[in-house]
Amino acid sequence: MRNRVSVLALWAVCAGVAMMAMVQFGDGQDRRVRQTPSCNRSPAGGAIVDQDRPNHPYGKIELPAELFISLGQGDSVADSLAIRATVSSLVPVDSGVLTLMVPDIGTEPNHTELLWAGTPADFVSETGVYKMDALPAGQYCFTVAFEFTPRGADADTIGISQSLYIEVRDTGILSSNVSFEQIRRLELRRELERRILASLKPRLRLASDQTIDDELARLEADDPGFLDRKIAEIKAADPDIARRILELNECQAAPTEDTGASR
Repeated sequence: MRNRVSVLALWAVCAGVAMMAMVQFGDGQDRRVRQTPSCNRSPAGGAIVDQDRPNHPYGKIELPAELFISLGQGDSVADSLAIRATVSSLVPVDSGVLTLMVPDIGTEPNHTELLWAGTPADFVSETGVYKMDALPAGQYCFTVAFEFTPRGADADTIGISQSLYIEVRDTGILSSNVSFEQIRRLELRRELERRILASLKPRLRLASDQTIDDELARLEADDPGFLDRKIAEIKAADPDIARRILELNECQAAPTEDTGASR
């Protein structure tokens, strides 16, 4: 029993020293890392992370739970929104609490919402949903946290968290599990991918996002790494693009305790 408790404690310690890797535009590498666990802006060069991938391993050591936060929205900025948090434990749990830290929204101060709490004495698989009205234009960081005590005598309480960064604009809503800077990295990459595709197939210059995705997938399937090489060529030939990429990769804001909207 004490050996199992020691291993769980090791999991918790290792979670605090997880490091993020960096992906440069057009470097030909597909490095993926864990998302930052707080609403502070990420270090420079935050990597591109699949938003539908649960936070699972820290290197070779797994935390005994998986946690994921995502955004659900309607067809326009004026529609209501929903923050969806999903948690599952990899070990039986005596008790657990799932909470959502909501930032300042307009005149409403930041607060914490209870999404789920229980004493299952078993494995946990729960989903909590927080519904809200449309957000005003600005940046918002929501953080979901799961604190739980693994089943067993003298087991320590373990906590994990994940953040969702939301940027609301007049033209739409963008989100990332990495950082606000990552939103702009993905935007620039999307711009360059459209530019590459338009140069190859001008008829697709105004194509829908789904059509663009399908064509890009075909290009990559036929020639893996094609897009990264093309982006590297654009970076070398276009000083403005090179400057924008450099600014995004070097962007690093000072840590802040303010997790509210930034107008």
